[in-house]
This record gives sequence, structure tokens and C-alpha cells, in this order.
Amino acid sequence: MSMPGILIIGEHLNGSVRDITKEMIGAALTIKDRLGGPLIVALISENPAALTVAVNLHGVDQIVTGGPCSSSSRIPTSSRESLPSRP
Repeated sequence: MSMPGILIIGEHLNGSVRDITKEMIGAALTIKDRLGGPLIVALISENPAALTVAVNLHGVDQIVTGGPCSSSSRIPTSSRESLPSRP
């Protein structure tokens, strides 16, 4: 089963989203319409909510966040955040 869309794994360092993440979002926007489907950015961090503002850019349809795996469970916590529509 194939599902159209683009998934970007966001990079961050010291509480800031790295420039390459925004560059990848920009590149994805150039092909998004041809591929169809959503543009999703995933952020994995101990405090992903602090990073969502930096990737909530025009053309991003969804941000998926999660925390790191604990050594005992190996199951990450996650949440889905649907973005409001943009003008």
C-alpha cells in the first residue's frame, strides 16, 4: 500500500531547529503538488513543543512530535498536532 506525501524528520540542536530542516521544507514544497498528499514534519525531542513554532511554515500540513525512547520501554511517546489552515 502506497501513501502519497512527504515526511521530513526535523533536525535540532540546543533547542533550535537547524537550518537544514527549513531548507528541506522549502525543497519539499517544490514537489508537493506533483506528488499529492500532505507535507509532514516529525520532531523528536524531550521538549518538541518548543520546536513546533519554527517548523509551522507555509505549506506544512502536519507536525508530528514525540519524545525519546526510554531504555526500559523502547516505545516513544507521541502526539499529532493538526495545523490551522492558512490564508
